[in-house]
Amino acid sequence: MMVSRKCGEEINWFDEDYFWYGEDLDFCYRVKQKNWKVVWIPEVKIIHFKGVSSGIKKESQKLTTAGAQTVKQAQKARFEAMRIFYRKNYSGKYPVFITKLVFLAIKVKEILAT
Repeated sequence: MMVSRKCGEEINWFDEDYFWYGEDLDFCYRVKQKNWKVVWIPEVKIIHFKGVSSGIKKESQKLTTAGAQTVKQAQKARFEAMRIFYRKNYSGKYPVFITKLVFLAIKVKEILAT
């Protein structure tokens, strides 16, 4: 990811409330909220070994050295990031029952993932 210093400073860089997951999503969301552009360049390619550091992705389970405690911590951070993002960006924008449904869906997904 490449970001101009002016843009990063305007949005106050990365939100430290996110421990492991979600900081990139939150960053791009806030960039767009300030009318900056988020651009994807399809000609550029990288190899991203998804889940190697956390051990939670099936496609990288043979590559990871993450232990059981790390996997557990990553799963917790993953779903907490969803809650943080919703609270910060969508709370109050929708009726309370929608918010409750969203948090229920996150909880169900979390239970199914463990």
